Amino acid sequence: MLGPAGSNLLLLGAVISTLGFLAADMLASPRTLFAMGTAGRLPRALAQVNQRFGSPAVAIVTHAVAACLLAIIADFDTLTALASSALLVIYLLSCTAALVLQRRKVGEATLSWRLPFGPLIPLAATALVVGMMTTLAFREVVALGIALAVAGVTFLASRNRGPRTP
Repeated sequence: MLGPAGSNLLLLGAVISTLGFLAADMLASPRTLFAMGTAGRLPRALAQVNQRFGSPAVAIVTHAVAACLLAIIADFDTLTALASSALLVIYLLSCTAALVLQRRKVGEATLSWRLPFGPLIPLAATALVVGMMTTLAFREVVALGIALAVAGVTFLASRNRGPRTP
């Protein structure tokens, strides 16, 4: 619609958006590794903090290396399939957690507003996510299964260690 100038503007917007996402990911994701290292769910080394900057340096480097390895090993289609599939699993867990928390009446004493229709919204969201998961290709299911297996083994291995304080 805007010709070559519009094409360049769109490309510039995509580059800025990608850089913003990568910057946010490098700020936020290593903190998950750090928190899991602190809690004893991942190796304790991930909980180490840089003395000068106070940042979780080992977790940042670990995340960056893992991201680089994935970018080198896998193609774009595999990475997007894994990312979108993982998000579906996170949404599914969130929807089912909302059902469990509602049933257990967690936080009801402090709520000033309550979501109407009880479990109907989380149930509808769960059905929607399950429906979306049925559209995954076989290779997406395999990639997701591998990621979930690694996460499950990590979780089971960490259960014996118990929580640790930094």
